[in-house]
Amino acid sequence: MGEGLLGRIFNNKCESLVQNSISKPILAPIIVILIGKANPHACDHVRQKMTYHTKSSCPKVTIITSVFNGEKYLESAIQSVIDQDYSNIEYIVVDGGSTDGTLDIIRKYEKFISKWISEKDDGMYYAINRGIRLAEGDIIGNLNADDLLYDSNVVSKIADQFSNSKIDFLYGDLQKIDEFYGLERNIKLSPVSYDTVLSSGHSTFVPHPAFYIRKACIEELGLYDERYKYASDFDLILRCMKRYSGKHLGFRVAKFRVHPSSITASGKLESERIAILEKYGVIGRSSISDRVRFLAGWALYLSKNIHFTYRIKKLYVHFRN
Repeated sequence: MGEGLLGRIFNNKCESLVQNSISKPILAPIIVILIGKANPHACDHVRQKMTYHTKSSCPKVTIITSVFNGEKYLESAIQSVIDQDYSNIEYIVVDGGSTDGTLDIIRKYEKFISKWISEKDDGMYYAINRGIRLAEGDIIGNLNADDLLYDSNVVSKIADQFSNSKIDFLYGDLQKIDEFYGLERNIKLSPVSYDTVLSSGHSTFVPHPAFYIRKACIEELGLYDERYKYASDFDLILRCMKRYSGKHLGFRVAKFRVHPSSITASGKLESERIAILEKYGVIGRSSISDRVRFLAGWALYLSKNIHFTYRIKKLYVHFRN
């Protein structure tokens, strides 16, 4: 039955049953048994997926999306959470009092959102902090309203890493979506230390969209510093790396979008980045070890992310326009 039309029908039915088991976990053990009795060799990948989700040890992962007038991209972000094959997700959306169609999108997907708020706030990190205070999950991650989770099993793999190791935080690779040029490229990262990130002068080596941390650690560290409106994640990641142990994942976690209205493209990060480096005593410091870490860190990053083809395409688009 695994081959031909009947096999495809059976496999499709299995996939349908899996979706039911994810939305209603109590059905999962029954569905696993039914699939096994119907055909012990069919839908193995489905039964493995369902068996994973019925483990009582699966940690709850809270994903927080802060948004303000984000109607253009929000639906894609929400859909990337809905599409996850991991059932123990708490999804929190904090809206800053949007005046466009953002609330219509939130209401459209309300049954898939664990908690949501909409009222005027004091910026992105204020909203994320509100989400953390509401969170009941063991693990906290942030998904910007204009970004996406990379694929449907990202959260499963993240949860598995936290379940099977003593790490306090982790981060993965990214895919950059450059809407200025209509191009995409994969960003490969590496395991790095606190000193290397600090000496690099940027948050590039541990990107916020691919960063997940145990809630207990944030409660010990303190929340995002709301004095910083655009680069508070850089400060929090530095505080985290200085105190806790983490891990780099060798797979892509998120799709990071750069577009005309994004903070990354606005240039607003720069002054806050300098202020944070001053806070950590980096500005004006020029020891040999700092220089070595700076050069070694950026050399490794650039060696993995030269992307000649991408750069040629970018030049072509630039001159064509």
